[in-house]
Amino acid sequence: MADLEKTIIQIRETLEKSYPLLLKQCGITENGDYREPTTGFEDLRNQILPIIQADEKQLGAKEARNKFVQEASFTTLNRLVGLKVMEARELIERTYVTKSIDTGGKSEAHYLYLSRNPQANSEPGQGINTVLREVFQTLSQELPQLYNGSRYGFLPRPSETVAVIDLINSIDPDEWLKDDIIGWIYQYYNIAERRLLKDSKAKIDQSNVHYQSQQYTPSWVVKHIVDNTLGRYYLEMYPDSPLYDEIEIPIQKENLRKEREPKKLEEIKILDPACGSGNFLLYSFELLQKMYLERGYDPGEISSLILKHNLFGIDLDDRAAQLTILSLYLKARTLDRHKNRYTMNVVSADFHLSDSLELTAVRNKYRNDTTVQDFIDLIWSQLKDASAIGSLLDITGELERLKEKRKKSDVMFFSEEAWSETEINVLEDIKGAVSSNREYGEYIEQGMNFAELLIQKYDVVIANPPYLDSSDMTDEYKKFLKDRFKGFEKNLYAAFIKRCADFADEGGYVGMITPQTYMFISSYEETRKWILNKNQLVDFAHFGLGGVFGEALVDTAVIVLEKAPPNSDDCLFFNLVKFERGNAKPKREALREGVEAIRNGKECPYVHLLNQTEFKKIPGYPFVYWISDRIRELFRKYKPLKKFANVAAGSQTSDNDRFLRFWWEVGQEDISLDYRTDRKKWVPYAKGGPYNKWYGNLWWIVNWENDGKEIKDYVVKTYPYLNGNYEYVVKNESYYFREGLTYSFVSSFGFSCRYMPKNCIFDVGGSSMFPISGNPQEFSGIITSKLISFVMRILNPTVNYQVGDLKNIPTAHPSSLGSKAISPDEIQSLLGSLSPHSPLPTLDSITLSSLAQDCIEIKKELYSFHVMERDFKHDPLSWGLKGLSEEGGLVNVKSALRKFFLHKAELEARLLINEAVNDELVLKLYELLPEGTTLREVISLSGLLNGGRTQEASSNLSPQASNLYAAVLEVLESEGIPVGAYPPRDLNEDERKTLKKLYLKHRHDRGSGKSEAITGMEFGIVEELAGTLKVSPVTVVEELSKIDSLPSEAVKDVISEHIQALTIEIMREDNDGILSLSTDTGETSIATRIIERWRALGIGDTYNELENLLGKKLDDYLLKDFFKDHSKRFMSRPIIWQLTSDKGSVNFLVLHHSWSYDKMLLLRSKYLGDVKRTLENTLATEINEKNREKLMEKLAELERFSNALNELLDGSYLPEVDGGVAKNIAPLQKRGLLKFDVLSKKLMDKMLKVEW
Repeated sequence: MADLEKTIIQIRETLEKSYPLLLKQCGITENGDYREPTTGFEDLRNQILPIIQADEKQLGAKEARNKFVQEASFTTLNRLVGLKVMEARELIERTYVTKSIDTGGKSEAHYLYLSRNPQANSEPGQGINTVLREVFQTLSQELPQLYNGSRYGFLPRPSETVAVIDLINSIDPDEWLKDDIIGWIYQYYNIAERRLLKDSKAKIDQSNVHYQSQQYTPSWVVKHIVDNTLGRYYLEMYPDSPLYDEIEIPIQKENLRKEREPKKLEEIKILDPACGSGNFLLYSFELLQKMYLERGYDPGEISSLILKHNLFGIDLDDRAAQLTILSLYLKARTLDRHKNRYTMNVVSADFHLSDSLELTAVRNKYRNDTTVQDFIDLIWSQLKDASAIGSLLDITGELERLKEKRKKSDVMFFSEEAWSETEINVLEDIKGAVSSNREYGEYIEQGMNFAELLIQKYDVVIANPPYLDSSDMTDEYKKFLKDRFKGFEKNLYAAFIKRCADFADEGGYVGMITPQTYMFISSYEETRKWILNKNQLVDFAHFGLGGVFGEALVDTAVIVLEKAPPNSDDCLFFNLVKFERGNAKPKREALREGVEAIRNGKECPYVHLLNQTEFKKIPGYPFVYWISDRIRELFRKYKPLKKFANVAAGSQTSDNDRFLRFWWEVGQEDISLDYRTDRKKWVPYAKGGPYNKWYGNLWWIVNWENDGKEIKDYVVKTYPYLNGNYEYVVKNESYYFREGLTYSFVSSFGFSCRYMPKNCIFDVGGSSMFPISGNPQEFSGIITSKLISFVMRILNPTVNYQVGDLKNIPTAHPSSLGSKAISPDEIQSLLGSLSPHSPLPTLDSITLSSLAQDCIEIKKELYSFHVMERDFKHDPLSWGLKGLSEEGGLVNVKSALRKFFLHKAELEARLLINEAVNDELVLKLYELLPEGTTLREVISLSGLLNGGRTQEASSNLSPQASNLYAAVLEVLESEGIPVGAYPPRDLNEDERKTLKKLYLKHRHDRGSGKSEAITGMEFGIVEELAGTLKVSPVTVVEELSKIDSLPSEAVKDVISEHIQALTIEIMREDNDGILSLSTDTGETSIATRIIERWRALGIGDTYNELENLLGKKLDDYLLKDFFKDHSKRFMSRPIIWQLTSDKGSVNFLVLHHSWSYDKMLLLRSKYLGDVKRTLENTLATEINEKNREKLMEKLAELERFSNALNELLDGSYLPEVDGGVAKNIAPLQKRGLLKFDVLSKKLMDKMLKVEW
């Protein structure tokens, strides 16, 4: 059978191609002109034309026509789908869509029609549209909202009607029996709009907001929300109800008590203000039916009562409202099986009110009542915004003012009930007055129904509202939210949280599924405050990323709150974040099991009970429900970091491509060493970057010539509304060039902080902190610890770390930072065989400051081996070869590589030991780890070495220490055990095999982002091995020293880096920075020059060993792989470029720093001339015809290469080193002169257009 999604998309395409043809036959053209209709289409034109003309006044000619096509297409599908479902469920006496062999391959109704009207056999579609119009007319008596004379209720041409029916019938018959078939049709039908909207990257406004985040809410989420709102509401009236067994509410039965006075079921009102296809209302219907039956109502009346009195729905999209009505009708008919005309309270906000319409009759009726006159004016003026904002429209404030006016003018006889009745009566009068208006009558009736729903209060409000970040909104839409929902304007869903609570009556319940962002992010702080201060949290299911909306990876959470002042009751929080996100099953089952555990009085590890007042103890009120009281207490006990350090947001250049460079792109003589004295143009720039602790990520420099004049002028020009105040963008200039700490704004691996030396400017992506007292190293020890990493997850459990989060870190007083230390003997014991290489054992005591300083120095030494780092001194192989030579031993490549890998492992191990000691001191500083207890002891006692947490550990400690011990475990279980705290021990044979296997597979340049990774270099193999085996890094190093084999992939990375380092040296020493990759220019080739360097290093005669390890001959590597590896290592800003001809026979390396207009002339005239002469001389003496052809092809190839250079020599391309690699290399890439593309197409196109 046909796939449902593909078929619905195909149906849409068929219909939307049909209706433009229908309009054309009616004389309604694409450009908005009106012509004579095709013969036979006059009546149809007369029906359609007023509708399009009415919409034109609001939308314009083109959009009015498009709206007709879209709405008529969906209305037709909706009506046919409704018939199909009724037929499948036997709710209609004969078939109109479903075909059968028994009726000649037609539906029963169509077959009967043709029997009575045989002449129709020769008509297009054989009278199918007539058959359908008849049944639509009949059904309009039962379901007028869908089958009456809708303004868009026109069938397509008969041939397309038949095609659509055939497509509907191609869907598996079982699908039509499923309750959620209507919802999925709506989801699939709108795929095209969602994709188009996403691809356009356009800002979102009222016309397309409903497409932006349409996600069909799965039934298990719907059930949880409705059970915990409507179900809870009912059980609070009837705690002894047997329905407790069906309503999945997390309360033990014996704890149920009567908490609210029973009310008639007809008086319970449930609203979904963003109803979509109605799945919340459908399940509410099922639950209400059971409630009605339990309370003894007549089964034959229940469906009518539910639809008339209980269920209310609003949506921006008329299509959604139609489908909800259809779904509810089908649900009602399925349950009571007899025909009835149901009253539906589902409305769309997709209507427009005309200023020209006069409501004379209504105004005359109330001409002596000025309050009612004001009420009509209010409704009319406010409802003009309805199509833009839907149920977010709130007129209750204005209505309250009118009510007060009425109360003052009629003190004796005023009553709330009478005024409410007057409001409804006036709306009904307006509907009656305009019912005969074909142009606007349907719109106005819809508007008055909408108004009726707006002015009511509801006992239960449930929703999956639209999600739309303010950054994706049009300015107009953004302004609306800011004006009407201040504090909730960051995202559309946040405004809906507020609006849903406004809809709810006092004591009513609100249940929603939304993104989780409001739980933590600082820009939602006002939303959190309002939730906590004005409402009572009841139930919270935190899903996290994925596992709810199919393939859509959205971080979500369900919130259920009671509209009531906060009380002492605790809220249940279900932490489902850790469960698999790829599909719904793990989270769904975990939620069900968590609810069941609570109902049975059992504990569940991922269910937390917490009073909402606890959130107020943490700055910003983040909803961190999973932490212990002991951790939460830190925020009360210790002052925030902002009391002891200035935390400053960084600068924004407003055009990084223009003002930033990597340090290797410009002349080193132009980079400032001390800006206050040398005033050089380029200044080091801390810009965040990947996860990296202690030190590093200092690759960028910024144009700060004349105190950043060019940047400041550009900011003022780009943002005229700043009125010359560039400080809003170029922030905190007074902190520039100061020593401090910086961190990465965005990191998926957690928070990481680094030392920032003097003479740096810092970016918003690398915002920084500057201690008021104490030194940066001491603060670095605290901020880089596991504890503060955990605290940062509490303050902001996202990948974006804000300055405000850093400011609120609970911080021990600076005067106490030096109070925690370990002795030289202790550090020597921890370092073991590595202690002779560490300066720490020589100190009197090892404090946070000395540990941090040593960590910084270790990182600098590790960076000294990497060619793209500012701290680079020597590549790994050269260092190893020189070391062997100085030691007087045998100099060979393998020994040199082993020497480097072991040295690197020792540095890593020292760093990891230092970090573990640092974590231990910080935990003691915050009084979480008892004095006299080491972190290593805690880990051993806890059972974590065996892969789990044991309860026995607490029995080994005093009660006070046990409490502190639990807090330490809480930190470690979240952030991981610092592997430097694992004990040293002998490995068994299997562990040695595991260690060797992992070591030999690792790469020097994995680029994985793990551990202390930076682009181009990974410092994580010792940490990975120690963590895997749960053994001290010292043991790992000792074991590695026994392995003679080399990690092959790591070796290739090291040799590649070695060749790059030598090539850069050679290119910089060359007179003109141009070298051929062959010998056809008469100059010494780059390969020959590298071999000369190898001879100086002692391996000139045995370099074949190096080539074997590399897996390629040097010439082959330089020609085919060097430029690609170099570009990758230098982050797509290579300083050596490989220029090549179109067939690859001509190849030159050029140095970016030497590249200029003159060097292009030199390359074309001298170097290409030399190659040409060599080829011509060879050709002159060559007699083999095939060889002559090849030489002639190379000459032609050389000529094309020369012509491409000539195009760049017209004066428009004038490369200069300060322009940067991207700008200078873009024209070469555009003309195909590079061996590999370096820039993305988008960046290349931008660089080709820049004028700076």
